[in-house]
Amino acid sequence: MVAENRLKNDINYLPTPLDNIGVIPTEGDFASPVDEPVELLPNLYFKLDCFHCTFPTKYFNKVQKYLLILLGGGEFNFDSTVRHFEQGWKHPSGAVMAIGHMRETGLYERDIAYLDLSGSVLSQIKMTRFQKFIRVLFKKYEPNPSLIDLAVDDYNKTIDLNYVERLCHDWQYVGFGNTFEAYHKGRNNSKGHTLQLGNRGKLGGGKRLKIYDKNVESGGLINAIRIELSLSQHYAKEFFIQLCKFPVECWSQLWKAALNGAINFIRRRGENDKNPGRRERYEWWDLIVGDSLEFKPSRQFKEPTVERVVTWFYKQVAPSLAVLMWIMSDEEFWTFFWHLVFYGESRFKEKHHWLIQSSLFNKGIVNSG
Repeated sequence: MVAENRLKNDINYLPTPLDNIGVIPTEGDFASPVDEPVELLPNLYFKLDCFHCTFPTKYFNKVQKYLLILLGGGEFNFDSTVRHFEQGWKHPSGAVMAIGHMRETGLYERDIAYLDLSGSVLSQIKMTRFQKFIRVLFKKYEPNPSLIDLAVDDYNKTIDLNYVERLCHDWQYVGFGNTFEAYHKGRNNSKGHTLQLGNRGKLGGGKRLKIYDKNVESGGLINAIRIELSLSQHYAKEFFIQLCKFPVECWSQLWKAALNGAINFIRRRGENDKNPGRRERYEWWDLIVGDSLEFKPSRQFKEPTVERVVTWFYKQVAPSLAVLMWIMSDEEFWTFFWHLVFYGESRFKEKHHWLIQSSLFNKGIVNSG
């Protein structure tokens, strides 16, 4: 408990510098028993539930070598069911590695390799060993973390899902904007209850919160209410660095900081409350996050590129455009299409002009002036 409190109580405490995080581990460094779950409060347990990352294909064999040490041996077998990649391999533990990411165009990007460690795999690994592994990734193999799931299981079931759903409908929270959804059906049409805020994909905000009945989802194996925070994009990248820097004993406090930075359940005066920062936090939420810090990574600006525009068009516009083509005559469709182009030009901003100029310059059509 003392180690956990170091992160939030000692303002002079500095995490381990990234250029001094230890030597490359050996098999002996990994030879220790699996961790017991971290108990935040009585019957409230924290765990790292998912880790996905990509890295250059040229490091595939070396990363696989260290991963096999981490998993205690065995081998990866070819698995044709691995989705979104040209070739995939699966370890008996459930760990997955793959090569060749499929793009929206249907072509494979063969210089990208992939690593997927699910919650069931991570539960078999001691977290101090896992930290040594991700430090190796960070120092040597250019990882690009794409998804990190952090979870807390409430075995007391002090969180009433119906009550929290009413709070969300009444805008008794700050964070995630107008993204709340409630689902009342589990897997295989079972009776479930899931509350979701935010989205974690490319078109989302980089974080997603789910609160649900894990007893239903796990088929009775875990009788608890789960609070699950998923981090992707820049959130996953910056949180990955924190996992490398801070001692494992502090990871549960990092989760609290990430949760506190993502959402706050407060006694808000409706959606249009102008001063939510002055409102009191609900007691049940205060019990979970306490007085932890806030983890809010800065969003890095990405210069617009033709590839990003095309990707966005494929995902957002292509289905609607195909529908219109089916229901319109050729003349109506192309008249609408060119009207759409002219309307788009009338709304050009500086970034659009910059994209056109830079693209033409790269093709040698115009000079830099």
